[in-house]
Amino acid sequence: MKTLFVFALVMSVWSCSGLPVYDYEPSITEEALRASIGRVNSRSQWPALFGVVRSYVRGVDLLDNNDYSIVLDFIVRETTCTKDSEKDPSLCDFRMGRYVQTAFCRSTVRVSEEQIQNLAVYCSQDGSSSESSSSEEVRRFHL
Repeated sequence: MKTLFVFALVMSVWSCSGLPVYDYEPSITEEALRASIGRVNSRSQWPALFGVVRSYVRGVDLLDNNDYSIVLDFIVRETTCTKDSEKDPSLCDFRMGRYVQTAFCRSTVRVSEEQIQNLAVYCSQDGSSSESSSSEEVRRFHL
């Protein structure tokens, strides 16, 4: 009986461990990713659109009651659609072949009252993070 009591006590303390809980809409992360790939494509000097191959939320930091910052990691790859097509990159097929442009990107998206307020995107072709601003990262690896 004593063991059961200790187990219950440990579980109750562990379940209330003080881990932060963020009250944000999960759909905002999808919107943040769309805005991030939009920024990559708008700054790119490459004629093709880039699409997201894989992505995940690296972290969410609560800044204020209704403000938080989302950090996303994602991999982009050249698609068969051109910028002139003005298509949604998620509807385009990825280009195949040896010389297809790909890059690892990280974006930091500030959200206030469920609206994107600020966005910075950093990309690198070799997988290491670049410290350039979003207007420079695309030029740096010539997308």
